[in-house]
Amino acid sequence: MKTGVIGGGISGLLTSIRLSESGCNVYLYEEHTEVGLPEHCTGIVSKKTLKMMNAPIDECIKKEFTEIAFF
Repeated sequence: MKTGVIGGGISGLLTSIRLSESGCNVYLYEEHTEVGLPEHCTGIVSKKTLKMMNAPIDECIKKEFTEIAFF
């Protein structure tokens, strides 16, 4: 199966990896010339997501929230 993922941020990359692992042909579309740059995150990443990525949790968390409201 061919699948397109828009955006090479943390969510797009993780989604691409998981789809690829399940046997999909993944086409990742990113507006910047280099994936991962500029370094920023437009979303909030949970500890669960970091664990799934085997990321060093203590090094990745800048501020921890217990409650967030979106409007």
